[in-house]
Amino acid sequence: MIPTRNRPAGLRAAVTSVLDQGDPRLEVVVVDEASAPSAAESLGDLAARVVIIRNEVPRGPASARNQGAASLTSDFVAFLDDDDRWLPGKLDAFQATVATVPEASLVVHRTGWMGAEQDGTGRLTLVADPLKRMLASQPPHLDGVVVRRDLHQEVCFDESLPAAEDLDYLVRLAWRAVVVEIDRVFAVHGIADQPSDIRVTTRIAGRRRFATKHAELLRDPRFGAFHYVRLGHLYRQAGQRWPAMGSFVRAIRLQPSSRLAWKGLARAVLPTAVAEALRRSR
Repeated sequence: MIPTRNRPAGLRAAVTSVLDQGDPRLEVVVVDEASAPSAAESLGDLAARVVIIRNEVPRGPASARNQGAASLTSDFVAFLDDDDRWLPGKLDAFQATVATVPEASLVVHRTGWMGAEQDGTGRLTLVADPLKRMLASQPPHLDGVVVRRDLHQEVCFDESLPAAEDLDYLVRLAWRAVVVEIDRVFAVHGIADQPSDIRVTTRIAGRRRFATKHAELLRDPRFGAFHYVRLGHLYRQAGQRWPAMGSFVRAIRLQPSSRLAWKGLARAVLPTAVAEALRRSR
């Protein structure tokens, strides 16, 4: 399912990348969050090949994803952002994975940036401790997630979170799922033709709510550092210098070896020109 708002060119490319997987049984649901032009107008001839649910008032990404997933009848649910693309072979790889590991309830694969090679070995890994694995590395992007529909219905996205609902969803899936990883890039992130409607202040609020909800998880050094580095950059974008520095310091205390945390702290402390030079050196 694909939630969308005001990204006409991106939406058409995203839908095309899914339909090009070539399986006529594939259900594609687009949840249109009051876009102008509408999703139906943007898709043109493709509109007849998908289900479009239009909300005249935006309900937010968590609600939109729940709404779209609830309309599906398939055994599995997959997600795609409206500025991203599936790569050829994703559906075939997923079907082969489920045939090999039929007990799998969550299949994840790598994602990359537009133009990146579709690299990876294709090796399958049955993850012994999904939550531990997630805490030890960067969580997967939703573009790289396929989940059994009954498990999704059990977990769902938390609609009370103004942002970070995807991370919360993945954490709660990891507690319950039989996870198989595919070591290959099967989705890429693009550059949106319109910026996200989610304000920085909303993203900060979502991260803080996530921290309250999952305080125990943030004691893990790598996962906690990952969270506070992200939060620090959001504070910087909002012009909140002191909270930004505080977040980077918390990340460093959890994981003193984190280069991202040290660079973030330097960017928060140093003059803008110097901080920008550091950013370009990443």
